[in-house]
Amino acid sequence: MFFCFLVLFTLPVRAQNPNAYFSVSTSKTFSPGEKVSIHVYSTNVPALEFRVYRVKDPVAFFEHLENLHGFGMGRFAPKEQIEAPNPTLIERFHDWKHEVWVQIRDFIRMQFSPGSRAHIRESHAETQKSKSVTADVFAQVPLLNSSQLVARWRQEIRPGFYSETAQVPLPSLDKGVYVVEATDGTLRAYTIAMVTELGLITKTAPGQALAFTANRRTGAPISDVDVRVWSDQKQIGELKTDSSGLAQVVQPEARYQNVRILAVKDNDVAVLAPYSYNLSSNPQADWTGYVYTDRPVYRPTHTVHFKVILRTRSGEHYRVPAGEQVQSFIEDPNSKTVLQKNFTL
Repeated sequence: MFFCFLVLFTLPVRAQNPNAYFSVSTSKTFSPGEKVSIHVYSTNVPALEFRVYRVKDPVAFFEHLENLHGFGMGRFAPKEQIEAPNPTLIERFHDWKHEVWVQIRDFIRMQFSPGSRAHIRESHAETQKSKSVTADVFAQVPLLNSSQLVARWRQEIRPGFYSETAQVPLPSLDKGVYVVEATDGTLRAYTIAMVTELGLITKTAPGQALAFTANRRTGAPISDVDVRVWSDQKQIGELKTDSSGLAQVVQPEARYQNVRILAVKDNDVAVLAPYSYNLSSNPQADWTGYVYTDRPVYRPTHTVHFKVILRTRSGEHYRVPAGEQVQSFIEDPNSKTVLQKNFTL
């Protein structure tokens, strides 16, 4: 049984400063009335403008979202940091200053309880906010959709030696799905914030998925929830939960790829992405095996004996794939094939 929550993040994007980048992310679903915040990671970024948009049609939004866990994945990557083999005197002095600063910072942090530190971070983030967004630099990036904009502010980013991480509080949000945009005036980063009382739990088996919807506060089942299942951005099931909060999708012939399950009732939305492997019912893809040799280490010129055990899944049981043709390959450390042989099981 899987109890999933959405983890969304963006890879760091390059800002105007070639040595600067930033990203935003969320790692949980928020309940109504709970303080909503996002995680910001930045380097050499003096200020960001944040914009919060409400998603009017969550079904269409999640159906067409290419990657459920992020925006722009693979398009940007942080610059690789390579340590100089012989750092200069200035570099060593800079490293020493950073080490001293970290020790002082950690010592001061230890004087406060975790709750007090969280309160201080929230207060500091609020003081960095500015409702005035007249700076021309941010006007270079137009709004995604002005009719769906629910909040907008400019926030200064406290400089750090190497990078800065912070929890940025968002304004009070009603139930729904929101896209949070951060921009330095040229580039953007995005994440999703969800506010809902609806909880979604799934249990998967080959060719089927069982969804259970419940109130996140009380655990009571919720009926008449619209549940949709997509595989590779194609809808393969749509149904409603019963009085026990259950709904089952059975597609034994489907090939499950990039699976996502969405539950919607009024303004409450929950979404998760179960492992496609757990749903697969293709016998050709459900092989499992174990390969071992007669010895862990061999001397040069010694003969290597190996054995392979193969099984296919049939429901909850394994069976021997008798009569099937399989190929074996053995490669050397340079990926050159040294043995290729066909076997009949």
